[in-house]
Amino acid sequence: MSKREYRRFTAEQKLEILREAEQPGVTVSEVCRRHSLSPSVLYRWRAVAQKGSTVALKRDAQRKPRKD
Repeated sequence: MSKREYRRFTAEQKLEILREAEQPGVTVSEVCRRHSLSPSVLYRWRAVAQKGSTVALKRDAQRKPRKD
């Protein structure tokens, strides 16, 4: 029995694919077919990216201003 090989995408590649899926007139299905991805993978990446942005925004809001 052969092991299934999984592809690895860099963060930059994932962001590029997510940006591509956000373009007007482009469907998630088209992007997924083009990159041989399951739509669930793309939606998971999107959720993780949005959570990361939320965390970064919350962290920035909690930052204390510098005293010069």
